[in-house]
Amino acid sequence: MNIQSQIPNIVLGRVPRGSLLTLIGKKDLIGVEIGVQWGVNSRWILDNLDIRKLYLIDPYVQYISVSGILSTDEPQTKEIANIYLSKYNDIIEWIYETSINASLSIPDNLDFVYIDGDHRVEMIRLDIKNYIQKIKIGGLLAGHDYNQLQVKKTVNKIFKDKLKTGQHNDWWVIKKDYHNENYWINNCVG
Repeated sequence: MNIQSQIPNIVLGRVPRGSLLTLIGKKDLIGVEIGVQWGVNSRWILDNLDIRKLYLIDPYVQYISVSGILSTDEPQTKEIANIYLSKYNDIIEWIYETSINASLSIPDNLDFVYIDGDHRVEMIRLDIKNYIQKIKIGGLLAGHDYNQLQVKKTVNKIFKDKLKTGQHNDWWVIKKDYHNENYWINNCVG
């Protein structure tokens, strides 16, 4: 099976996301990607960063998105992603659960978390709340689809002036030792 021919060309044409470029040159990274879909972003991460361990979280279930469209997570999407990323099986760990359930088994002291899963406001808040605590000082919390209104409003409210945005609808924040993590977590609740 030719995997390249199975993944839509528009997806393969993507260039790296701005937030992930901040990780170039860092060594032995441990990270999480929430929402893997075809595995294209995961593959860029694995091909271009010094990854020790990458947790890939995606339940691969169809659901109605915030725009009212049925998600593209069809059964073959999971199979294609598994094959597409198979050369990295020794450093990836698949977790076929919701990000909320998966957060219970993800270790602390992560270098980065990239959120591109369920884009409903309450799910974005929960992903940020559950995963920001797992990122070490200096680590990256990032996500995709900043162009979607619910994503933009939610991350702007939580991170305010600490938020950075970039190419390909990317958003991110670097966890600093002076940041009040509890403040961010409390903003995720209401």
